[in-house]
Amino acid sequence: MYKPQILGASVLMCLAGTAFGQTKVDFARDIEPILAKNCVGCHGPSQQMGGLRLDRRSFAMQPGTRRIVPGGSANSFVYLKLIGEGISGPPMPPAGPLRRDQIDVIKAWIDQGADWPDALSGDVPPPAPDAIATRLMTAIRNDDRRTVHQVLREQRDAVNRRGAGGSTALAYATVYDDLDTARLLLDHGADPNGRPAEGVTPLEIASGRAGSRELVTLLLDRGAKPETASLAGAAYAGNEEVFRLLVERGADLKAAAPFGLWGAGRSNCAGCFDAMVALAGRDGLNVTLAMLAPFGETPRLAALLDRGADVNVRLTGVRKDLDGRTPLMLAANSQRIPTETVGMLIDRGADVNARGPRGETALDYALRNGNTAVVALLRKAGATTGTGFPRPALTLKPASTVRAALDRSLALLQRSETVSKSGCVSCHNDTFTVMSVAAARQNGVPLNEPAAAQHLARIESQVNAMQGEVLQGTNDCGLPEAATYVLAGLAAQNYRPTPATDALALCLKSRQSPDGRWRTGLFDLRPPMQSTDVTLTGFTIRALQEYAPRARRAEYESSVRRAASWLANARPVTNDERVSQLLGLTWAGMNPRSQTVRSVARDLLAQQRSDGGWAQIPTLASDAYATGQSLYALRESGALSPSDAAYQRGVRFLIDTQLEDGSWYVQSRSIPFQPYFESGFPYGADQWVSAAATNWAVMALAPAHRTARAR
Repeated sequence: MYKPQILGASVLMCLAGTAFGQTKVDFARDIEPILAKNCVGCHGPSQQMGGLRLDRRSFAMQPGTRRIVPGGSANSFVYLKLIGEGISGPPMPPAGPLRRDQIDVIKAWIDQGADWPDALSGDVPPPAPDAIATRLMTAIRNDDRRTVHQVLREQRDAVNRRGAGGSTALAYATVYDDLDTARLLLDHGADPNGRPAEGVTPLEIASGRAGSRELVTLLLDRGAKPETASLAGAAYAGNEEVFRLLVERGADLKAAAPFGLWGAGRSNCAGCFDAMVALAGRDGLNVTLAMLAPFGETPRLAALLDRGADVNVRLTGVRKDLDGRTPLMLAANSQRIPTETVGMLIDRGADVNARGPRGETALDYALRNGNTAVVALLRKAGATTGTGFPRPALTLKPASTVRAALDRSLALLQRSETVSKSGCVSCHNDTFTVMSVAAARQNGVPLNEPAAAQHLARIESQVNAMQGEVLQGTNDCGLPEAATYVLAGLAAQNYRPTPATDALALCLKSRQSPDGRWRTGLFDLRPPMQSTDVTLTGFTIRALQEYAPRARRAEYESSVRRAASWLANARPVTNDERVSQLLGLTWAGMNPRSQTVRSVARDLLAQQRSDGGWAQIPTLASDAYATGQSLYALRESGALSPSDAAYQRGVRFLIDTQLEDGSWYVQSRSIPFQPYFESGFPYGADQWVSAAATNWAVMALAPAHRTARAR
């Protein structure tokens, strides 16, 4: 689930002309001439439109980006953009589609493994990190002020020497939010506008963090240029103080408004929003209307409409989940059940029977949450169903024992991991599977250990790649769930801390809101696991508790305490929130006998239904996702043991609803935002949440297996 990099409308895939037979595609003969002639001009050394380079293998196949995934054309954004399928924006090349044989050679090359010889890779070996710079950066990371001062005394020009990835000591000090060290480096001549070759400036890093006014002021005073990206980053982070400061120092408000407005609205930065709304232009207003529609931001949505946003706008070329869908559809789909927003949109002229890309309507989306107040509101306004979201015909096949149920589920999950197929770590099929494997191992359930080791190694490789992005400022945890769930999965495996886990923990800490919570990804809603602040905050507590950098442990413990305080006072609505609240308080070290923890546990236990299961929200039926996670949380907190009657009723529900292949089916309530591909798990578009549900079921059943074995 790591930060998706979807190719935008500006990506130019002008591939043209080559002969393709039945033989193996040769890069030098069949592929390189096409790229060199038609693509590198816009996606090469002189410019990188859409952030894409096709003259360098390392960039085109960078882990986690899904630009070109060797062996998987159906999962490669470059190929999908070429055929105009699954990627937002106009078809490419813009002059017209390629001939079938031209498309086929690109597809065949990728499916055959995308062999790109070293001699033609175009990669320029990065310069070796400067030893002095590396020593200085290591001292900053370890909060070793003595060594920092020593290095600067011995080697004054160390401040602008380049370490790994071309990063500088000032960038490190900014990433680590180290005001005193940043001042010291600037006093010794550090360049406030220096950036790695593929990174961002220290000011851009600092502007996107809460509580960074002093550091931003220091950088500006020492000559940092207030660029548009810094202003948009401050709005995105809800950092109004810094936003206003940047405007005062000359940042271009008009340039930032079209793409910064929606971030300001989502981060609840009222001053940022008000400053930009008059300057965003119609396109900026429409994008913001669509982006905010699922979040129930009714007053701001009304303000956008007052300014001229189109209540029935259908975006193209922005994001796959927004394209072709009206704001009413996006709002109706939300599990937040935003009746006020839906009612306002209807009153302002929303077409209640508009059809989406598959012929679906707003009512179809609303019905995925059950018979809710939004459904009633839409029907009262005359809404009808369209193509809907049909469920597959299922034949349940309960296993004879808990062990038998676990055996068939684990086999399916272990062969359905996605990191090797997509090049990025997903929550549903990767980090949750890592947690399931750990639960099985801890409870004596046999596994395919070679497959488990290979899976963990692939995740580790991705985490190492994230480290460089964090320390260069190119990954600011704008989608914090990615780092949170990766670290939570590693924690379940007792994975030892490394500089890479340090970096992800640091990135997460920088995204904590002043009130102690973490706000869910500002541009994405994928219920149930990626949809609420309560869920994200609970799991981020786990990540920081386990992977706080040793030298800065006290800072992180303070962050965890603030998060636990906010979490204790939250009022959960969904089952995922109740589970995450209980887990977060438990992981924060709160006394399980305290009134707070006992009350939260009682509330979760009270949601168990007569069938033994739990439901994601009250208007849905019991399912394996909600049931598995509830049992996991109640056991983890000590509120239930696997031998308790309530736990056993939950186990019975899970056993009775399993299918023969080891899966549990749950219907998705998300709108797809990335191109579809097959993971190896059943149920098509519903495979992702069903894989997550199956993982939760395994995590609940594994302790029950140990209990049964002990009897």
